[in-house]
Amino acid sequence: MPLTLRRMVDPAEHADQVVARVTAAARTWEARFHGRLLLSIEVSEPYDTIAPCPTEDGRVEDVRTTVADVTVTLADVVDANGGWQILGGLQAHHGIKAETGQPGPVTAFGAATLSEHGQHAGTCVHCGRRRRRTTTYLLRHRDDGTIKPVGSTCVADYTGGAVTAHLWETFGRGRRAIEDEFDDAIRAARAAAAFELVEVVAAAVADVRDRGRYHSRAAEEWGKLPTTDAARMILTRRRKDPHLPTITTADLGQAEEIIRWMREDYQPPAGDQFAENTAAVYRSRFVDADRGFGLAVAGVAIYRREQDRRARAEREARAEHLRYLGTVGERLRDLTGEVRMVWRDENHWGDTTLLIIAVDTPDGPAVIKWSASKYVPVDTGDTVTLTGTVKNHEEYRGERQTILTRCRITPATEPTTKAA
Repeated sequence: MPLTLRRMVDPAEHADQVVARVTAAARTWEARFHGRLLLSIEVSEPYDTIAPCPTEDGRVEDVRTTVADVTVTLADVVDANGGWQILGGLQAHHGIKAETGQPGPVTAFGAATLSEHGQHAGTCVHCGRRRRRTTTYLLRHRDDGTIKPVGSTCVADYTGGAVTAHLWETFGRGRRAIEDEFDDAIRAARAAAAFELVEVVAAAVADVRDRGRYHSRAAEEWGKLPTTDAARMILTRRRKDPHLPTITTADLGQAEEIIRWMREDYQPPAGDQFAENTAAVYRSRFVDADRGFGLAVAGVAIYRREQDRRARAEREARAEHLRYLGTVGERLRDLTGEVRMVWRDENHWGDTTLLIIAVDTPDGPAVIKWSASKYVPVDTGDTVTLTGTVKNHEEYRGERQTILTRCRITPATEPTTKAA
């Protein structure tokens, strides 16, 4: 069945980019369709409309803008096979018929509907065999509306061999992929003009939280995705990507704090043009998607460096009061403290999490370091309770650290610290 999608592109000059992305997505699937995919794209003449637009002073005004409509039509050979159309597939689970929804609309065609037509679940009316089938396909004649459940091997007999059950499912996956790409392209076109500053900063914060550190452009040399690119992907991809984090309320809160700090407290070094440009970007509510996006993300790195500098100064001030915990080999239990740093890495051998935790004991403050060969679901600022074995005592940049191994970590309930 033909699928028609119509979207408005704002601004109109991005219509060619949208068409290029949809065409490329269709070309990717064309080989799997054996040339049976019919794709047509129409772009309307540009026309004027009223749309909200950010101004340089951070306000939003309704302004006249030029847009264009892009219409994408997808069709396949399902509609041209002796009058029979494949409506959808039904999967059988323990004798119960459930709709699969692949690839198109399959509604109100359960076991009761089949019974109304004198059919039974799991029966192929073509070969007459009734058995537990993984999938039964529903065919309907477009002239008289007759509905028939047919097994996958018998579908080709109704379609003249032009469409097999497997090819029909491939049509469905391709249609959904092209539709998703179309929507992503439209969203990217609309976002091409400007983003809200808080959204850009929050996306960068989410990436840093997810991967444990800020990745500069130089990270590409080691096969890592720069935080700037990750933030752009988070904001422009409509589909959920398991490799991309979701912006949380905490991320937005930290983004607002970074923006406040950049506007009120940050003083760019004299003669540092990059720092001055970054500070200028933070004075506006909106960020230019091309020129200002990277600078907005860089503000997160500047903020983190300043926080690290202050934390280092505080550590140096109290380093002389830090003590080591336990003796090597001793099992320490219920050490409660605040997570001061989280560093994560993912490579061919799995996940690694490095934690620095500050604890207070009756004898004075201490710092715990634990390197885990797994993903540990904690964030900087969390209060946790830790049980582990003392592996070593080390000094890092003048700070005494107790190295633990074989640890068990849980959210803290009470701020108590004791050793076994």
